[in-house]
Amino acid sequence: MIDGQLLIFDVLPAHETISASAIEKPENVATEEVNEQEPKPLEDSDSGFDFDIMAKFDAVKIGGNMLISDEDKEFCEQHQIRIDAAVALILKAKQFYVDNEMSNIFLSTKNLIKDLDEKLTSKIDSFVSKIVTHFRTTYSVTINREKFRKYDHTITYKDVVDDILLQMDGMNFSEKANEEIKEAVRNTIYNSSKVKVQSLKVAIADYLYFESWFSGSWLNKRDENLAKLLRGVELFESGKTTTRDTLAIIANDRIRKDWFDEFSFTFMNKFESLKCFKNGKVELKFKSHELALQFAKEYLKYT
Repeated sequence: MIDGQLLIFDVLPAHETISASAIEKPENVATEEVNEQEPKPLEDSDSGFDFDIMAKFDAVKIGGNMLISDEDKEFCEQHQIRIDAAVALILKAKQFYVDNEMSNIFLSTKNLIKDLDEKLTSKIDSFVSKIVTHFRTTYSVTINREKFRKYDHTITYKDVVDDILLQMDGMNFSEKANEEIKEAVRNTIYNSSKVKVQSLKVAIADYLYFESWFSGSWLNKRDENLAKLLRGVELFESGKTTTRDTLAIIANDRIRKDWFDEFSFTFMNKFESLKCFKNGKVELKFKSHELALQFAKEYLKYT
């Protein structure tokens, strides 16, 4: 249990670590009994070991097929109750029409059953969307529904979350969100030679593109680069995936008169200032050379 928030269901892993976070097995969590069989010794044959190795892999199941918070579990269970009720009602109606088949020039039970099948598919899709949206917005992670299995009326939220976890690459939600932010910043660096570290400063050449605008204003035409960079700065500074307002305002304002002034952040512990130049260079200043070097290596492909 992590900070008293994580719950384990299905099979509790026999080991004590999951991903990069140590998970202590709670003493008060009941687990299902698992009938463990002693592994059979391998038999020698002319060709080596006489066993189906693929069958061995098929028999392996990932233990503890999910760890989710109390809030996640409550959200999922509430929507499970709703989908179960909807599925039961639709199946009951379908069975009625199967048992009482009829048709005339206006209507047939065959068409009604078809309509109910479409309604069932729609309700399942809506259920999956709600679960996906919850985890995507709560943890700021990317989830690709096209990689999910095909569900039927037996669907449970555990199935959906299992498919979500398969996309976390062995990381928990927080680790995955952090890695996605870092990767987004790295992808804005098309040439690592553009990144320079000198003393407290990290400079990135040709990173932005400014055009003269009306009344002395300037338009930043690479605002997405700046938004990703400042989101990375926030993660580096605070460990948070949501950019604070003072950084978000700069990232979201494409047109400003003060683009080439120095933006100072004296209230931060690691990051000190941001300065943009007309030639597109961006200069980040940190509290120490070690911090500047760490940020450049972790976020900017600097070697």
